[in-house]
Amino acid sequence: MTYANWKDVEDRYPEIAKGPDPKQVSSSYLIFVDAELNGLFAGAYTVPFSDNNLTIKDLAVDLTYIKMSVGKSEKREEIKKRFEERISRIKDGEESMLNADGTAITINGLIWSSTEDYHPVFGMDDTINFAVDSSQIEDERAARE
Repeated sequence: MTYANWKDVEDRYPEIAKGPDPKQVSSSYLIFVDAELNGLFAGAYTVPFSDNNLTIKDLAVDLTYIKMSVGKSEKREEIKKRFEERISRIKDGEESMLNADGTAITINGLIWSSTEDYHPVFGMDDTINFAVDSSQIEDERAARE
């Protein structure tokens, strides 16, 4: 899985569509775009990101264009500048990543977890002693009703 595909890049930047074969783009660019994005965010997030992360998909499209653009063009430089500024805002907690359903992955720069208020299921003890927090079970049951 890659965060973006050739069609995503081509749709946003049609001028690049005259370029290489999509299979070549996948093996020559997209996997390296994913690796770069994972490297940029690995210190603050668990990577790889899920396929419903719209922010990372958006960044992947722009980074693919930046990497594929040969030479210096004014458009490439502007996109690169916006890309770098956005990376900084996310890492500094000034912007949150968003999932496809609109939920934020970060809140005030802190990594958001849907299970942070529950006792962890795993630890250093014997596995026979591990169980899901009863509060979490009740909350999930209530959410279904």
